[in-house]
Amino acid sequence: MAKTQSSIKTVIFLLLLTLLGGSLGFGAFFYLKSTRPTSPNFDDAFSLADQRYKEARDLETDGEITLARLKYTQARELFERQGNQTKLNLANEGIARTIALARDYSLDGNALNNLFNEKIAGYRSNELPNWEIKGQVDFRFIDGQKRYFIQSLENLALQNPTVAGRISGWLSQRAALAGNYTPYALAPDLGYPLQPYRNPTSFLVRSRLVVETTKLPAYQVVRSWFPYPVNTPVQSGTLLSLQPLDAIKFPPQVEGEVGIAYTELKNMLRGPLTIDLEYQVQTREINKKIDPQWVGSYDPASELFQRYTRSEAHLEQSDPMKKTASDIVGDEKNPALKARLIYNWIGENIILQNVSYPLVTGASASHYALEKHRGDGLLMAYLFTDLCRCQGIPARVVAGYRLVPGSEAPIGWAEFYLPNYGWIPVDPGTAQTVCLSNTLTSVDKQRVKDYYFSNLDPLRVSFNQTSMAPLTPAKPSERSFSLMLLTPELECGGSNVSVDNLQYTLSATRQEPAPAVQPAQPSAPPPKP
Repeated sequence: MAKTQSSIKTVIFLLLLTLLGGSLGFGAFFYLKSTRPTSPNFDDAFSLADQRYKEARDLETDGEITLARLKYTQARELFERQGNQTKLNLANEGIARTIALARDYSLDGNALNNLFNEKIAGYRSNELPNWEIKGQVDFRFIDGQKRYFIQSLENLALQNPTVAGRISGWLSQRAALAGNYTPYALAPDLGYPLQPYRNPTSFLVRSRLVVETTKLPAYQVVRSWFPYPVNTPVQSGTLLSLQPLDAIKFPPQVEGEVGIAYTELKNMLRGPLTIDLEYQVQTREINKKIDPQWVGSYDPASELFQRYTRSEAHLEQSDPMKKTASDIVGDEKNPALKARLIYNWIGENIILQNVSYPLVTGASASHYALEKHRGDGLLMAYLFTDLCRCQGIPARVVAGYRLVPGSEAPIGWAEFYLPNYGWIPVDPGTAQTVCLSNTLTSVDKQRVKDYYFSNLDPLRVSFNQTSMAPLTPAKPSERSFSLMLLTPELECGGSNVSVDNLQYTLSATRQEPAPAVQPAQPSAPPPKP
C-alpha cells in the first residue's frame, strides 16, 4: 500500500513538472517573439501594400493629390518587393494620374480671371460665379486649394454661344473647321445603297517623337510603340520613311485591333532622341443606307456577338447603365432603330466638352459621360457603345486622328454591328463639332446629325478598332494612356516613360487625287516596206 502511494506521488510530481516546464517554455516563446526583431510576414506585406494603395485611391478621390502620390509611391515600393508587376503598374498609373491631375487643374482664381480678361471682350470678374453655378466652368479642390481646369476658356465657349461670340476669332475658326465636313454631310443623296464606300482621299502624314533622354536610364534601349493606320475596308497605309532607319524592327502591324510601328533605340545620352515617321494613308467615305426591315438576326453563340456585347473595363454594364439604355429604347425591338434612339439621346443630353483624362482613366469612360452628362467625342463613343451592349447590340469604340490640316487632333467614334449590313459608324462628337458653326441653318444642322449616324467622312485615320487593345510586342510596364493608342507608348529599362519626358506632333497634308490612268493604246503597225 505504501509503495502504491509512493508511485502515485511520483507520477503526480512528474506531471506537475511537465506542466510547469511547458508553461515556462510557452512563456519564453511568446516573450521572445514579442521582443526580438522580426521580418515582415508575407501576408502582412500584401495587406499593407493593398492598404496603402486603397488609401491613395481615397485621397486621390478627395483631391488630396500630394498625399495620394506619397501613398502610391509607398504602395509601389511594397508591390516591387513582392514582385507583383500588375499591382506595381497600377501604383505607377496612380502616380502618373496625380501628376497629370495637378497639371490639368493648375489655374488659381487670379490666373483664370487674367485669362478671361485677356480673351473675352468686356469680361467682368462677377461673371465667373454665375458660370460656375451653371457648371460652365470646371473646378476642383486640389490639396485644399480651388483650382480651375486649364481648358476652361474653350469649354466655356463650347457651352455658351454668347461668350463664344466675345472671343476673337473663335466662331470663324469653328466655321472654317466645319467647312471641311459639310461637303460630305450636306451632299445630295446619290441613292447608291450598294456603294457603301466612296470619295477616296489621300493624306501624307508626318509624326515626330522627341524624347528627353537625360531622365532615362543610360545606355538602355528605348522601346516605342507608334500609332499606325490599321487596315480596314476604308483605309490602308503605306510606310514611306522612318528616321533613324535602323530603329524599326519589323514591318508595321496593320492587321487586327490596333496599328503599330514598333521601334527600338539605345539611349546614348547624346541629347534628345528624335524619331520621324512618315506614311501615306488612303481613306474613303462611309455611306451606308440602312433599311430596318432588312436587318437580320444575331447569333448569340457567335464569337463576334460574345466579344462585342460583353461587359469590360470602361464599358461596364452596371445597373444605372442598363436602366438608362432601357429608358432610351423603350419598347423598340429593332436593333437599328434602338441604335438610332441611343445616338439621338447622346446628341441631346451629352454636352461636348474637353475633359481631364486622369479623372476618366481612374474610373470609367462610359460612366463618366453618363454621370457628368458631358464629354468629348471619345467619351461619347464609349457611352454609345456601352448603351448598345446593354441592349444586346454588338458595338465597339474606334479611335485615331482627325486629318484636317491645321486642326489635327485625336478623335474617337463608335461602330455597331447589324446582320446583313456589317459594322455601322456613328460619330455624335463630330456631329456636335460641325454644328458649332454659326453659318449653318437649323435644317443644315439636322442634316449633319442625320449624316453621322451610319455615315462617316474620310478626313480621319483609324489606329484602333476597339478599346484597350494589347500592344505587340507586349509592353510589360503600365501604359501612359490605357484607353487607346493615340500617341506613342514608350518604355526604357523596363519602366514606362512618362509623357512629361516626350513631345509628339502629327501633321497631315491632303494630296490631290492622282490623275486617272489612261488605258494603253495599241501601237500602230510598222509601215510596209
